[in-house]
Amino acid sequence: MEKTNSGFDWSLTYFLIHLTQILLMFFGLFVKTITFGCGLGDIIWWFLWFFEIICSIILIFIKPYSRNKYKIGSLICILFILFIFYKATLGRDIEYPWNGNIFYNHK
Repeated sequence: MEKTNSGFDWSLTYFLIHLTQILLMFFGLFVKTITFGCGLGDIIWWFLWFFEIICSIILIFIKPYSRNKYKIGSLICILFILFIFYKATLGRDIEYPWNGNIFYNHK
């Protein structure tokens, strides 16, 4: 575990962020509660999200001795999660426009 001078553990934060991303992606794909409003075009956003998760996990193993890898990786992942939340709410396309719900309602 890598702690900063203030005692904050960025590696645990990085792990929790990735666990959150994987769970959101699982429920979004298999329970069908998250949509980006593109219909079949949502596949593009799911692939982008999957690619981001895989790349950020691979980068941890490529740069094993970098001091700020967990901090930078956590901040990038948080920004990407915020972008995904934007695309799943206010940024939805015209096929399923945003109806005020965070998750897609099938009714």
